[in-house]
Amino acid sequence: MSQSKNSAPNSKWVRTVDFVLNHKTKIMVGCGAAFVALAAMGAKAAYDHKKDQETQRTKALLRDSEHAMKSRDYDGQVECLSAVLTLQPNHTIALTNRANALCVLGRFEEALADAKAVLKQEKTVRGLMVKGRALRGMKEYRKALVAYNKVLKHPDLSDVIKASVLKSIDGIEQEIRNKKANQKLTPLEQAKKDLLSSSVPQRTMSSVTATSISMPSVLFSSSSSSTSSSTLDAEEENMILRIQQQINAAQSKHEQKNF
Repeated sequence: MSQSKNSAPNSKWVRTVDFVLNHKTKIMVGCGAAFVALAAMGAKAAYDHKKDQETQRTKALLRDSEHAMKSRDYDGQVECLSAVLTLQPNHTIALTNRANALCVLGRFEEALADAKAVLKQEKTVRGLMVKGRALRGMKEYRKALVAYNKVLKHPDLSDVIKASVLKSIDGIEQEIRNKKANQKLTPLEQAKKDLLSSSVPQRTMSSVTATSISMPSVLFSSSSSSTSSSTLDAEEENMILRIQQQINAAQSKHEQKNF
């Protein structure tokens, strides 16, 4: 009787062991899947926590950069925005604001790089405006005008921005006029100007310039304006000398004829 009582529990254990042995593969796969699922949940939670920390840090840095801008601490503003971009390299607001701050500091090449990074992601009005501002600071007036004209054609253009852009365009055009007015003539350009404004009668002058003077027009192009009067080579000096001699000869011939 006692043997039959003891055999019942033993039979249950035997059946359990048999079940485990027969289904061990399925059990192991199930345990592995559960472990993987738990690991994935843990990794996701850690990632979400990290992203939340980055978001909070970014917001704090953006606030600090705004305070720095209001207090005209543009170096501090650049530092804060650079920290934002370390966390989020493609943050368009941080890139745009840093470009503006760099323009104020006169670091136009760096500002242009930030503006291009913004426009690579999206053709925003502010991105185009700061690009124009950087190019203007670099004296790249033609490219700056192209950027500003793109702003004027942008669908999101407001009246305030339009007025600001038009003012910038007027400023660029005035800078171009001032540059031309203040541009010094090279000795060759001055000699040509003297030749054309000489007191020799126009008919005689035309004859001189047409038959006696052969001056390459490239010598009087805008690119020659960078040549210094103290760095003339022998060919240029001889050219100026010949021009003056021809003017004197034409004047002498005219005076003898009238006499």
